Amino acid sequence: MNKNRLILNFAFFTILLIFVLSITFSLFGQDTTNDLVKFIKNRYSNIKDYQGNIILQQGDKGALQNGEMLYKYPGKFKVTINTPEKKIYVSDGKTLFIYYPALSIVATQQLRGKASLPYGQSKETVDYLFDAYTFNFTEGKALYTFNNFKVYKLKGWPKRYEAGFKSLEIYVDDTGFIVYQSAVTLEGKVVRYYFTSYKTNVDLSDLLFNFDMPDNVQVLENIFE
Repeated sequence: MNKNRLILNFAFFTILLIFVLSITFSLFGQDTTNDLVKFIKNRYSNIKDYQGNIILQQGDKGALQNGEMLYKYPGKFKVTINTPEKKIYVSDGKTLFIYYPALSIVATQQLRGKASLPYGQSKETVDYLFDAYTFNFTEGKALYTFNNFKVYKLKGWPKRYEAGFKSLEIYVDDTGFIVYQSAVTLEGKVVRYYFTSYKTNVDLSDLLFNFDMPDNVQVLENIFE
């Protein structure tokens, strides 16, 4: 895989990650989008951080990639893909780093002004999500089995072209945590990831979100500009 295509794949997953980090919520008894938004805003005060094991897949036939996700409010996250190839996505809330050891590449993006807005949980990100997408239950409001979870299934469609994806699909477990998300990009590419386990409010240290720049790597700055 050439380096330009690699960075593009990084970008697809990073954008998907931005969305899932901004929408952790409870869906119990929610019949309308307005009810859902109220529960989302109430949910923010309950989750300060979380960690979980995830599986990432790029494309319907793409290899399953196993890793770990860490998140801490506001705007800090780290995703470490361990197999089949090591990859690291990490943000301290100010700078996003994407590291691919096999190619000795580090891509960066300074998060400043409006560019930093979607990278954390806030009222602004919630407002943006439900302003940009319309969500509906995909199979009614019953719970369905997904892996070890009981989940609600929802699908979202953009209200405008700039929203970023053609569609989003979300599974939310019976505690209100998003355990699955799939997105179709404007180019028709599918990116998905899901949790196999997770814990919330585990008091993660800020040090976990620091990135030590490796020696002898090529640095690509501000890849989204």
